[in-house]
Amino acid sequence: MWLVDQNHDKDLPTVHLQPSELLVARQPTMLVTILGSCVAVCLHDRKRKVGAMCHGLLPKAKASAIGGDCSRFVDCAIHAMVKELAEKCGSSPADLDAKLFGGARMFSQVIEDGGGHMQRVGVENIETARAVLRDYGMRVSVEDVGAAGGYKIFFESHTGKVVCKSLRPQHVKSVFDKL
Repeated sequence: MWLVDQNHDKDLPTVHLQPSELLVARQPTMLVTILGSCVAVCLHDRKRKVGAMCHGLLPKAKASAIGGDCSRFVDCAIHAMVKELAEKCGSSPADLDAKLFGGARMFSQVIEDGGGHMQRVGVENIETARAVLRDYGMRVSVEDVGAAGGYKIFFESHTGKVVCKSLRPQHVKSVFDKL
């Protein structure tokens, strides 16, 4: 288990984000999600004690999706969080601390030899998140990305504290080893 801070508040209202969801929390909230090749971007404004998190499924939205509900795309979800934090909370990108998690290699044993798109999704999600955050002038203060296996993320919106639990199996065996 990787921890930013172990002393998270267990009495907070909790919201579980599913793939393609995002939430901007103006009130203290525990945001929780489980990731594989998807990424979670957590944004926290220390001055205003607000935060946001997205669960991005795919790297980039096509131009036709931008402007609508495109939160399943990492680039569009980050833009939406930054915009909503500005409009509803008064935050600017300079006020925001970014944390990045996920982008796991979920299928490395199965498709290692064949490569393919499934293996690249996690890497592309990570690269897209970093690029969009960089375009806003935000640096990523904490990240845990690209491992072989999943993550469970707990994010306190008002403090910026994050707990990142590894969901990686200790002893992975491929069913293909016996074929």
